[in-house]
Amino acid sequence: MLAVWLLAVMGTGASGLQSKFESGQKNESTSFLPASTESTKELKKQKALAGNETVTAVVVYHRDGGLTAQDKATIKKDIVELDALGEQYPQLQENPRTGGVFSAPVFSEDGNGAIVQGTIATNGESKTILDPIEDARDLVSDPGGGLQVKITGAAGFSADAITVFQSINGTLLLAALALVFILLALIYRSPVFLWIPLFAVIMAEAMSRSIGALLIEAGVTINGQAGGILSVLVLGAGTDYALLLVARYREELRHHEDKHEAVALALASAGPAILASGITVILALLTLSIAEVNGTAGLG
Repeated sequence: MLAVWLLAVMGTGASGLQSKFESGQKNESTSFLPASTESTKELKKQKALAGNETVTAVVVYHRDGGLTAQDKATIKKDIVELDALGEQYPQLQENPRTGGVFSAPVFSEDGNGAIVQGTIATNGESKTILDPIEDARDLVSDPGGGLQVKITGAAGFSADAITVFQSINGTLLLAALALVFILLALIYRSPVFLWIPLFAVIMAEAMSRSIGALLIEAGVTINGQAGGILSVLVLGAGTDYALLLVARYREELRHHEDKHEAVALALASAGPAILASGITVILALLTLSIAEVNGTAGLG
């Protein structure tokens, strides 16, 4: 059994399936929305006309009491530096009115604020939005002296969400592994035995990502949110089943000295319960696949 697991995981890893699960995820707006909504239809038409989906980055300048002449000079200097990002990031689209990447500043009626806008073409990969926004924020970081500068808009929101979800997925996985480790250590009171069920759960997690990659290649829409939930779900369910099987095994050891006989009896008694529970979970989650929201259907 150990050899089968190792060969399966090593084989899928060597074929690149596990890495394809991350790279094949779709995180553009349409992957989170129902296909029948007007928003999705508009995004698809936009992509058909422009060749891709676009998001707007809005640079906001504000000073209480009104922008000064020095502030306006700072805005002009920032626009020049922001336009230079177009050479590094081709996804920054040229503004037809200015010839650069970003628009000319538009000032508020009270003179306290101004906005500068730029458009980013995205293919759903997080780096196409995150990298230029991070560099733009470094260029226009608050200069102090009462002038405030922030980057918002759809691109700013998306960059913030990407940053949060990237850290959440890693944090969730580590937290889940740590929790499972602690619970197994407390339950088994053994620094060695707990690695057996933990190893099985980690192998199952690796295989589930490989199956997810195959589903992506088959045309199923899976986004980063579904990927994060998948990891926690597999770790949680796998640990539950491991605890059930091992508990029955330890009970049988009290009545049978032969560990092989104890394992066989444990499998005979706990196996049907685990199988029934697994089928119930599978059928319950499969109902998500009929959801209109692409991300929810992909999770199913």
